[in-house]
Amino acid sequence: MSEEIHAAAIRRITRILNRMSAPGSSLRAMYPADRAESPTAPPALDTTHADAEALARYVQQGRIERVGRSLYIERPEVEEDGGHEQYELSLLTEVRRLLANGQSAPTISHSTAALLHGAWTFHVPRLVHVTYAVNRHVDGGIPVTTKERTLADCIRTLPTAAALVTCGSLFRRGADPREVDRIMSASKGKRGIVQARRILELCDPRSVSPGESVARLAAVDAGLSRRRVPGSGDRATGRAVASGSAGTRRVDRDPCAVGGPGGFGGPGATSTGQVLPRCGGGVW
Repeated sequence: MSEEIHAAAIRRITRILNRMSAPGSSLRAMYPADRAESPTAPPALDTTHADAEALARYVQQGRIERVGRSLYIERPEVEEDGGHEQYELSLLTEVRRLLANGQSAPTISHSTAALLHGAWTFHVPRLVHVTYAVNRHVDGGIPVTTKERTLADCIRTLPTAAALVTCGSLFRRGADPREVDRIMSASKGKRGIVQARRILELCDPRSVSPGESVARLAAVDAGLSRRRVPGSGDRATGRAVASGSAGTRRVDRDPCAVGGPGGFGGPGATSTGQVLPRCGGGVW
């Protein structure tokens, strides 16, 4: 039986994850952008014995929010410029609405499931994705596709940059490469499988920010060797060696440095002097 096309990429990712999890590995403490805990949908308030006038008053004051018939949630404080926090809250609120109003609870999937697993997201739709397929488990009372199923769905269906960002993050959050391998083999012929294989080839779970993953993709698209792109070199010094048609030079590890929640800043340059696209507007 011939080897699957994606097998080499899975082996490489497995080796990287094994090195990252090894005792004493310096890579363990390199991810300040990672979440300490996965987000979850806001819990529904018990209004069984609540006074209708009091509820209306609390809604008007902005202390709680009515998201459905007899369904209220506490409204968390969001900073005025908290675009990313507001984005997440709107998705998680919609998740709560779906779970409360549906007779047959759907399984949260794709980029929404990635968010619930605590993974980075980048330029994903402001929509809640659901499925009634298999490969699900319940996390915090929410039926959600497994990390492995979520990863496979995302790399097949999301835009390329978003898929690459989420892929590396989900592997670092615990997605099992062996199960991803199995799902990929079972997905042969499905729509998006060619992109999914490319994402696995480019994926590096050691990316320290969504911007680094986006920069890697931009560097490859600009013509750099896949083996020597920004971020693939000396992480202790924050420098990498990039190879291109104009020779070899050292480049910044992360041309698109994280500029705070909701965005990235700063253009980078390839070894040929070509300016990489700006990475502004990312959601992670």
